Amino acid sequence: MSIIDQMYSNFCRCARTIPGFKIGQKEDVNYDITDLANAYIKAYDENDQEGMNRYISALMVRYWHMVPYLWDKSKSSKLSMEDMVMWIYEGFAKAFKYRSWLDPNKEVSKDPKGAEKCFNQCITSVRQYWYRHFNTNQSKVNYIASSLDSMYETLGDSFDDGLPQEDMYDSANNCRDIILMLVKENKIFEAILMDRICFEDTCKEHKHTKQIKIVSEEGESFEDATSYSYSLDNKKIISSLKSIDNNYILDFSKTYGVNPQEVTLTLNKYTKKNISNNIQEALIRVRNDKKVMSVLC
Repeated sequence: MSIIDQMYSNFCRCARTIPGFKIGQKEDVNYDITDLANAYIKAYDENDQEGMNRYISALMVRYWHMVPYLWDKSKSSKLSMEDMVMWIYEGFAKAFKYRSWLDPNKEVSKDPKGAEKCFNQCITSVRQYWYRHFNTNQSKVNYIASSLDSMYETLGDSFDDGLPQEDMYDSANNCRDIILMLVKENKIFEAILMDRICFEDTCKEHKHTKQIKIVSEEGESFEDATSYSYSLDNKKIISSLKSIDNNYILDFSKTYGVNPQEVTLTLNKYTKKNISNNIQEALIRVRNDKKVMSVLC
């Protein structure tokens, strides 16, 4: 049995100890997502470790369909399905920390599927957080600075990932500064586009192998050396923009102080037709924005 199958088996075995809990049925008449979430919180507040294990296991079973979905959506991360399990688990932990669906001051508390929406948003947040660090580690944000002058032509100007550590940007802060600048200039589509490029999987990886000469006391020999470069993937950018949902719109609006309706209208205007041309034209406008370039340079 593989590790991922063993993990699922363990979750199922623990979840079955909940009276009436059914495996393999998303719409369980006895326990929906909210019931399981609230039961976990009750066990947590009562310091009932056994109960906590039962209900978190049941939630993992209910969300197991997300494991292959996240893995397929994040192939460039080179992570395993076991890592996707941890993304989901960390998303639950984040949601339980704030318990927004139980807060009467939060709009989500009025939604019967509030807990489920909080979980989905937190899992997405965990994934985005990972990619922020991934982008930093792979120097992906650096190539935005070096190739804005040309990437709109091909959406594929690659860069070498061997940049010195001291030359790397604080990717998250720089990206947020750029997005805020664009929002203040009312360039909403450009802001959304930069947000997706910086914080989503919109790049493709190129592997380069070359032989290098090794000189030693025994003589000369040759070994293969591998390096990687990255480029914007037009198809991924389009897919990323088209996959935007209401949760993203609300999160983007809250983060950058934009009216959600304006974000929706902007997306409808720029992504319904001629999306590829709109992306290229938006990148040209970003390139020509002196304030943005001052942050990058």
